[in-house]
Amino acid sequence: MHTKIPNFWNLEIGRNSIINQYCLIDCRQYKVVIKDNVDIGPFSRIWTLGHNPHAENHDLYGGDVNIENHVWIASGVTVLPRVRLLRGAVVGASSVVHKNVGEKEIVAGNPAQLIKMRENSLSYSINYKPLLD
Repeated sequence: MHTKIPNFWNLEIGRNSIINQYCLIDCRQYKVVIKDNVDIGPFSRIWTLGHNPHAENHDLYGGDVNIENHVWIASGVTVLPRVRLLRGAVVGASSVVHKNVGEKEIVAGNPAQLIKMRENSLSYSINYKPLLD
């Protein structure tokens, strides 16, 4: 649903995971790994490439993005290269994630910062049934 995944062969996605509408998953040079029961909200962007602002030639830098089981990425989130979202992490709407997020941490803001810890056993399976295809 209007989601763009350039070079989708660098995308690994697990069971029961959702990528909502109008997302961008950048897999041009590096891999994006999305494990099981992950929910990525609409209008979110996951980048594996960026530019080094200190480089004289506007050089690229990048790396894989890894999203572990039961991660919830709310609407409009930006995840930058080389980030790992550990099991059960939650990222608040419109946040910018530039560094790793720990297990069951709830982060929000620009840059994303720890708000509190998630109190959830993470035993659920996402059973998504879209209203419209």
